[in-house]
Amino acid sequence: GRVPLRDDPFRVYAHYATTVTGPDTVLVSAVEDPARRLRMLATLHMNSFAKAVLAPPEDVLRLVERVRVTSGGVRLGELIAGQPADRQAMLQRTVGWLMKLGIVKVAG
Repeated sequence: GRVPLRDDPFRVYAHYATTVTGPDTVLVSAVEDPARRLRMLATLHMNSFAKAVLAPPEDVLRLVERVRVTSGGVRLGELIAGQPADRQAMLQRTVGWLMKLGIVKVAG
């Protein structure tokens, strides 16, 4: 959940963003085999800091697979729809992390 002593990084750094994601942002795979790339990068120590604030590994794999198999990509809003607010925030952080790792990207 949210830690009250930490400000929301999406709010604090919103003006730094190259691309601002939202519910209508369409995501596509950035690599041919995103699950393989994810498994490889997730083992690197530099990514271990994020585990506490990201979706569980099995959920991340399902997310990248859904993006991979959806022709034309999938809207971020569709990925998080129907989830509780705290889980939506976690999934949005996870998508940002996947974008940073070059596993998913914004379509276009």
